[in-house]
Amino acid sequence: MNASGTNTDAPGRNREKHGPDPVNEAGRESFPASDPPAYSPAAGDEQKRKVLEERELLEWMTERLHREARYRNCRFTAVQTVDAVSDGDSNWLTADLHCDSAPDKACMDAADAIIEEARAYFNVADSSF
Repeated sequence: MNASGTNTDAPGRNREKHGPDPVNEAGRESFPASDPPAYSPAAGDEQKRKVLEERELLEWMTERLHREARYRNCRFTAVQTVDAVSDGDSNWLTADLHCDSAPDKACMDAADAIIEEARAYFNVADSSF
C-alpha cells in the first residue's frame, strides 16, 4: 500500500498512473472484426451462415493460412460444393490447397482446421445463375 492508501501490490492496482491493462488491451486489438469467433456453436443452435462468393471464401481462408509465415507458399484454389444440403449443413465440403512445394503435415493440419472453421460460418454463393 502506498501513502495515499492505494494498494499498489494488487493485480488491479491504480490504473490512472499505469494506464490500461496491457493484457486486456492486446486482447481487444488482436481480434479483427472480420474474423468470426474462434468457437463453434453448441449442437442444436440455429446458425445462419454468411454467404460469400467462392473467391471471397478462398481469400479469407488463404489469409488465415498466411498468418503463419511458413505456410505462405500455399493457397486455397477451389471449393468443392455439394448438390443437396440438409438443414443446418454447409453447402460445400472442402477446398483444394495448392503449395509451391509439398506441404508438410503441420500445413495440412492447419488447412484442415481453417476449412472446418470456415464451413461452420460460411456458405458459397450459388454460381449457377
